[in-house]
Amino acid sequence: MKKFMKLLPAIIVICVLIFLAFTLVKVNSSVEALTTRIGELQTENAALAEEKTALQAELDAANATIAEKDEALAAKEIELQEANTRLEHAEATLNDALVVVQSILEGLDNEAAEEAEEEAPAEEAAAEEAVQAPAEEAAEEVTEAPAEETAEEAPAEELPAEEAGSTEETPAE
Repeated sequence: MKKFMKLLPAIIVICVLIFLAFTLVKVNSSVEALTTRIGELQTENAALAEEKTALQAELDAANATIAEKDEALAAKEIELQEANTRLEHAEATLNDALVVVQSILEGLDNEAAEEAEEEAPAEEAAAEEAVQAPAEEAAEEVTEAPAEETAEEAPAEELPAEEAGSTEETPAE
């Protein structure tokens, strides 16, 4: 056993060396697996970084487009407000003009009514003169006619309507 005891430390050293060799192989394969995994992750990270860059560029372009559209929309809103203001001003001006035109028309209607009232007596006088003129002419014709014909013997066409005994009235204009 003494021999065995002498060998025991050598056996322990050999076992430790074997254990270390297996552990080293195991660690080595783990390191290789981890190195491969790191390479895969780095490749994925690079692809994701490129995708992120592309998406960021799209986002920046979309934001720029949105900003341009917002600016255009704001300009259109300002233009719409200005157009509404001009429209309101035009409507107010139109309403004012309509009031002026209405007052002018009312004034013209009043003047026309006053002129009609003033012309009515003048027209009546003219109508009376028109009626009296033929009557006077007829009376002169009757007096100029030979003495043999009298007003009663004269034909009805030559006598004015009043002297012929007509009940018709002459229309007054």
